[in-house]
Amino acid sequence: MNVFEFTKGFGKKIAATGRGILRDDSNPAEPKVDYLDMKLDPSSKVNFADEHANEQLKPNSFIVLHDGQWEPGTQVACKDERGRWLAAKLIKATDDKVLVLGFSEKVAVYPKSDCKLIPLSDEGVKAGDSVHGLFVAEYQPGYTVDKVDNERGRVYVTSENGKQEILSILEVTKVLN
Repeated sequence: MNVFEFTKGFGKKIAATGRGILRDDSNPAEPKVDYLDMKLDPSSKVNFADEHANEQLKPNSFIVLHDGQWEPGTQVACKDERGRWLAAKLIKATDDKVLVLGFSEKVAVYPKSDCKLIPLSDEGVKAGDSVHGLFVAEYQPGYTVDKVDNERGRVYVTSENGKQEILSILEVTKVLN
């Protein structure tokens, strides 16, 4: 399973950076991906994840992320001073510090020892597992996996309060358990 970090232009003025899961690599220079940074919500009138499903990337607009590597674009969870696991996108890592982009585009520095890489695949996550799930900006315990959609990189979960959600593989983890 490959996860891509890419930049995409929408119209003439807006550019977006996102991550996607590989759907079709028959043309490796222009692979087709499903976006992982867009919510998949079948009940919503506007569902960007479905509208942009299986979208072809332009040449030289992406990099392939590698599981277990401290490389720009990788999803991390960093423990803050209150003990919360905050979700962030890695910008840069040194031997002892990480620079990340967090909730609301907030840039922060954490000791590397206070951060964990979020796996780029859903391997090891299966129905019935107890996991941490992303709620707003924080990975919280108390989610149970209902089903895993390997093809689209989505995990169907139920929270402790009974709410069912569809999260991306970057929003569900067992590494914080």
